Amino acid sequence: MRFKKALPTKIVTCFAMLTFSVFSVAGASNKDMVEEPLFKIQSNQFDSTLLERKHAFSVYLPDGYQHTQKRYPVVYVLDGDFLLSTAINTMKMRASRDQMPESIIVALKTKSGANRLSLAMPVKRNKDDTEITFKNSKPKLYLDFLHKELMPYIENNYRTANYNTLIGMSPTVGPVLTDYLTKQPIFDAHIGLATDLNRYTKQSKLLADEVLTRSQQANSTPLYLSRGQIDLSSNPELKKSFDKLAARFQSVDSVKVDVIPDGEHYGMSLAGINNAFGFVFPTHKVKPNYITLRKEKDFVNQLKDFYKNLNHEYGFTFYPVADGYWMGTSIAGSNRYLLRQKRTQEAVELLNWALKTQPNNLILQYNLTMALEDNGQKEHAIASAKKLIELAQQQAHSSLTYFEQYLAELSK
Repeated sequence: MRFKKALPTKIVTCFAMLTFSVFSVAGASNKDMVEEPLFKIQSNQFDSTLLERKHAFSVYLPDGYQHTQKRYPVVYVLDGDFLLSTAINTMKMRASRDQMPESIIVALKTKSGANRLSLAMPVKRNKDDTEITFKNSKPKLYLDFLHKELMPYIENNYRTANYNTLIGMSPTVGPVLTDYLTKQPIFDAHIGLATDLNRYTKQSKLLADEVLTRSQQANSTPLYLSRGQIDLSSNPELKKSFDKLAARFQSVDSVKVDVIPDGEHYGMSLAGINNAFGFVFPTHKVKPNYITLRKEKDFVNQLKDFYKNLNHEYGFTFYPVADGYWMGTSIAGSNRYLLRQKRTQEAVELLNWALKTQPNNLILQYNLTMALEDNGQKEHAIASAKKLIELAQQQAHSSLTYFEQYLAELSK
């Protein structure tokens, strides 16, 4: 019979520059407040030859990064001073629910107004204008900085997957659209918040027309563009133009033009980033239908095929969620289901497969130990428990004592 002690809550092993405070006991005074880490963030400055200045940036690494061998897609966030925490929290929530891959997030800080506006796309207000707004802006130069300097640095210093997303907002949408409209874009997905499509390029071409033409080409990338409803409501002509443009893209699978209800110019970024991630990584596409699949006799093979096809479509490795917050649709949740159904051999196969891509995952190793025990493979369960203890020691995990007690019970 399996050891019955409840598994203690795991430690989140991360370091942070952003912190929050919690009460240690009810009714605690301010002196009892304790600082706890929230995000693992590293900040630095990149001395750019192309920009001829130093550029501040920050890197967020997913929880447990140091204990895995995973490679992560990267989200590059312009206006990082304002959007970094929103991007991190949205990614963490969606990834924990198996709705997008865990990602490294790189935030580019643009506090200087001059530096920020230098990223804007030079445009005309109408086709016949001679005056060009942001005529001295150089979004292409900024893309060169990203492509030739910063991205190689990130790829050389972190375990990155071959999939990069770029987020910009208002003037910093300039590099987003500039890259999207090129024949060989640098980024694999593009997200523009608080953006205009009713402006004209320096060549007097409507941006909406340029986007539509590009979207119909074979190698076009996912493009999400959004605007807050309050912005549009306060400008009837802009609303009329934006609604007309949005309607043109309803039948284009690779482009989503989104109006955020009750969203103002920058506040819409909360919903905008969430909707954008959902567009780039649609839930129906990236999340297995565990409830249906695990009822099938060949559940494990079907799950393998699902991820094989998903990896092929996106061009990098997706990792199934080991477990989530009260989540049954995960590897651990499916293990619990299979054990209840007395399908113990399938449970063992499921965990062995998941551990091949996530060999240092404590949750998966713990679930494998339970599955082996229930399957009557006592010696293998003991070996798995020893591996579990080894991982817990390496990761300074709070459940080490519990795992040691579990092994002792197994060994009797």
